[in-house]
Amino acid sequence: MIKITSIKCPHCGANLEIDEKKKFTRCQYCNTNLVIEKDINDEIKASILENTKIISKIFPIVFITVFVIIFISIIAMFSMSSNLFSKSKSNFDIKSFNNSFTYAAGTKNGIFVIDTLDNVISSNKQNKKHQIYVKYDNSKKTNNENKIIDIKDNLNNLDQYEVIIDFDSDGYVNLITIENKK
Repeated sequence: MIKITSIKCPHCGANLEIDEKKKFTRCQYCNTNLVIEKDINDEIKASILENTKIISKIFPIVFITVFVIIFISIIAMFSMSSNLFSKSKSNFDIKSFNNSFTYAAGTKNGIFVIDTLDNVISSNKQNKKHQIYVKYDNSKKTNNENKIIDIKDNLNNLDQYEVIIDFDSDGYVNLITIENKK
């Protein structure tokens, strides 16, 4: 059975009737949140629930702030993962591009160097963005197909050559220097 008790609102002084079993109520006149308390003498009192009032005023600000922080965090995470993906893709592209040439570095037989120059000519035709230049002994560096063919024609299959690989600022092979080891 519900037991109704009459109390005064400590904020506006209005007479309120409340269910004794409830722990909280709201004044129907001033909308103040109230805590219902029983003291030792079984007297029922209402006190203003100030924290609830403060929280109800602050909640929208806190909610919006948390929402903005979460939204910015999600965008930042997406941006970071996107950058990581593009970096990893770029690193993959660089390694894939360089694989055909980096094995050529060091002291090599002429036949091996000729094969490398064929790869340079092919790569330069297919990849205009990352041109590879060739420099032979004291000649000028070139990426011209006919001049690279001339360099190939000057190489002896059995001679030893020192092959030096240089990279551009992005990490792509951009210069192959060939020096005769005679």
